[in-house]
Formats: sequence, C-alpha cells, structure tokens
Amino acid sequence: MNNKVEANDTSPLRVAQYICSAGFYGAEKWTVALAANSVRDEVLHELLLTPDSDQTESQLSAEFVGLGLAVTEIPMKSRFDFGVVNDIVSYIQQNDIDIIHTHGYKSDIIGVLAARKSGIKCVCTPHGFDSTSDIKLRLFNFIGRQSFRFFNKVVPLSQDLHDTVKRYGIKKQNLVLINNGVNLLEIDDALRTNVTRSGDQSNSSSAFTIGFIGRLVSGKNLKDLIMVFAQLQINNPAIRLLLVGDGELREELEDLAASACVEATVEFTGFVSNTADYYTKLDLFVMTSVSEGIPRSIMEAMAFGVPVVAYDIPGVNSLIENEKTGTLVPLGDTEALYNAVQFVVNNTSSTTESTKRAREYLENNYSAVRMAREYSSLYFDMM
Repeated sequence: MNNKVEANDTSPLRVAQYICSAGFYGAEKWTVALAANSVRDEVLHELLLTPDSDQTESQLSAEFVGLGLAVTEIPMKSRFDFGVVNDIVSYIQQNDIDIIHTHGYKSDIIGVLAARKSGIKCVCTPHGFDSTSDIKLRLFNFIGRQSFRFFNKVVPLSQDLHDTVKRYGIKKQNLVLINNGVNLLEIDDALRTNVTRSGDQSNSSSAFTIGFIGRLVSGKNLKDLIMVFAQLQINNPAIRLLLVGDGELREELEDLAASACVEATVEFTGFVSNTADYYTKLDLFVMTSVSEGIPRSIMEAMAFGVPVVAYDIPGVNSLIENEKTGTLVPLGDTEALYNAVQFVVNNTSSTTESTKRAREYLENNYSAVRMAREYSSLYFDMM
C-alpha cells in the first residue's frame, strides 16, 4: 500500500471510531493507539460509544478526552438495542462524519446500518472471534460476520484473520490487511515513569511473578494456566500468579484456584485502567488462548521487556518466533506449558536476549505509527 497521504481539502477527514465497549482491552486500546498516532491535519478521529444502560464509566472515553478528541455516548436501552441506529445517523449528520470505523460484532451490525442510511463510507476491523456457548451471542456473532459484505472496506489486523474473513464472501478489493500496532512511545513513557525491571533492585528478592493481562473469558482458556501454576507451586512455593482484568469467568476461575489450593498465591485484580503498572511487575507473561487475532497483550509484554510463553496458535505465532522472541508450545499441551514456564522460572538470565529481539521485532513490524499511516492512506483512498 502507498503510505503517502494526499488530501485534496484543507480540512481533515472526520472518522468516528465506533465501539460498543465493555471495558478497556485489546480493541479499545487499539482505537486509542490509532487516534494517538494519526496526523490530525489529515485525519481527525473521534469516539462514538453505545454503552449498555448499566455501564457507568468508560476508560476508553477518558483516553480520548485525554488526547483532546471528541467523545459521543449514545446509551443503549438494552444489550441489543438496535433502535440507536437512527440516533447514530443524526450524530453522523450533525458532526459531518466522513467515515465510520467499527470494532466488534455489535458495532459492526449497527454501524453498517447507520452508514448505509446516512450515505457515508464504512470500515470495520475484526479483532478476533470469541468462542462462546451462549446461543444469542453466537447468533449475533454470526450476523456480525455476515455484515462484513456490506462494508466498503474490511481490514483484519493479522494474516490469519484476513484468511478467515476471506471465507465470508467479501469482494477481493474490499478486503485489506493492515497489521496491528502497539503504541511504543506510550510504553516508553510508562517505563520512564515506573521503576524499570532491570533497575528495580527489590525485584530480585521478591517472588517470581507469572501473569496474564486481558479479559477473563472462555476463549482465553485460563483454566490451563491456573492448573499449570498449581503444579509449579509444588516445587516453587514462592512464585505468584497475577491475573489482571475482569470478565464473565472470574468467579469460576477464583473457585478453580481455591479447589487447587492456590488461592493465597493467585491475585485477581479485576478491571484496572492502567495496565502499564502491572507489566512492570511481571517476570513472565503466559497466554493460553485458543483463538486470537494479533494479541495486544503479548505485544505490550514484548514492548515492556517481559518474556512470553504461549500456546502456538495463529496470530500469536505471528509475534512469537519460538525460542527467539519467546516460547511457543502446542495448543492444549499442559505438560509442555509446565516445562516451558518452569524453564523460565529456573533460568531468568537466559531470557535477556529473547526479550531484546522481541522489542526489536515490534519496532520493525508492529508500531502504531506505521499502522496509523496505513489507515490514513486507506481512508483517503476510500474518499
């Protein structure tokens, strides 16, 4: 893609990033990274939220306000309130929005309807597809995937997602791959304002901390992590497990930790607004997901210099080259996962080169500056 952005107007394009947010995780952080790294004289992003009626606060809104960008919230009367379509059409018209850019099955469905009704361009970015046993959620996920065919552009953030989305009958010219990007400048600022891992002398005497940062949902497969951690504790009683985030499985995971007799050494933080503080506490990041796009949490761990062990699945293996930028083990192989984590616990000094290579790989391939530049070109091509 030609990365040169050419505008034929003195005013920037106005792009509404539309999401039905339920927290501040991968997709939400993605929208912030895109907005923060775009050139505002060319593309001006603003945030459109349709939170559920019981949602009282939004970290995502606070992030956009902190960037000096506009935020509009249109509350939903229920979890699946499609009556907001007309409200969004009014918002588009009143704010001279050129493009609506959606994230997630619910915003994809509502967003494409509003875009078609108001006559503007629409883009969606699939961030991954959660597995769920809820019949209603599975139905709406299916409808969301079918809606891809009605977007002007569908832009998956990984090669694997691109290959998956291709099967949904999207015209070849409407499908574009733009790889995910992480805001390295923001992470470097966080590292400067926090005690760095290498400079924290107290960290050497504290417990070795294994962690995961993200949503506590079925697709993350965190039961495997807790059970492996319980086995590790038998020979390593000083290690700790830190699970940062919230989700529908939190109570079930807490019960599992209790039944495995490790509840005293497993910390559930719940939702946190500043995950940077927690990456700097980790000695190892572990991901046991069964499905991912390009997981932002792994990218952030790599950027913070935290070694990574993960199941070898598409998306994850786009970031991790086994034994070079991290460690991959076969999906579902808990014995291999145990051995890989145990090795890092016993050989902390051996991870220095791999974490250095991981950071260099991110800088060269997955920076948010590069991602924002490619999206700006895409937006102008559409117009």
